[in-house]
Amino acid sequence: MEETKDNSNSTYKTQFDEIDINDTSHLKTQDSNSQSTKSKHKIKNEQKVVKKKKNTYRTQCLKVGEVKCLFLSWYKQGRTPLLTLGPSWPFTIVLILFGVFLAVFFIFMSKMIKHKSVYTELILYSLIIINITALFMGILQNPGISQQIFDIKLKQQLGKNTAKGVSDQFDEDSESDEDDLESVGQKKKVDPKAHIYYNNIKSPLYQYCKQCQVQYDRETYHCEDCDVCIKGYDHHCIFFGKCIGEGNLCSFWTTIALVFVSFVVFSGFVFFDFYQRANKTDSK
Repeated sequence: MEETKDNSNSTYKTQFDEIDINDTSHLKTQDSNSQSTKSKHKIKNEQKVVKKKKNTYRTQCLKVGEVKCLFLSWYKQGRTPLLTLGPSWPFTIVLILFGVFLAVFFIFMSKMIKHKSVYTELILYSLIIINITALFMGILQNPGISQQIFDIKLKQQLGKNTAKGVSDQFDEDSESDEDDLESVGQKKKVDPKAHIYYNNIKSPLYQYCKQCQVQYDRETYHCEDCDVCIKGYDHHCIFFGKCIGEGNLCSFWTTIALVFVSFVVFSGFVFFDFYQRANKTDSK
């Protein structure tokens, strides 16, 4: 009997020992799982912080070719200028003064029209406001300078600032703009065998501009006055102060069209007023 008790006690002990061992292993696996989940949460939080951390250049005014560009840190992370001013800015001032004079003239002459309604003034004032807005947009918009040129200029300015000991609040190790920074100052990877047939003549799709240090397509032209490559180049307008390209072509033609429409509408209101006055005099 004693031997059977001893055997039973030994079996119980071994079972309890096995249970204890299993319990400790289970606890260890729980600890490892909790640590792995914590580490995963930490990595996710760090990734979120990195994504939220925006790479921004400081507010600055740079000269890209002969075009003066105003970069603001809150506008597209300071990588794209909010305002641009061309080299022919004195003619731009003359154009702005002329536009203001026309606006004042239309407003003053509209007061002289007797036979008018609320809609007449609403139409005239709307045309004036839209015309002036389109004029300033065409003058101050980016004419078509590519983002790669801006990146090169900003990168060069960043190197100058770091050499001078000026902090630029720009983190090159961040992941959000890492791909953009790799392409700065480098040629675009294009197929060298890519060609286009223009007037039955075989010509390359891309060419390299040594002055701007970028590759450009057939729609891009290097303006000698602005000294920069303009995408969708149409012509260089001295009154707008810079080139008319892909960025401000719509504003340019909108301004011209609205000037013509304003003259036609205003002259129509004036002739209608004269007609009403003539009818009144004839009736008398």
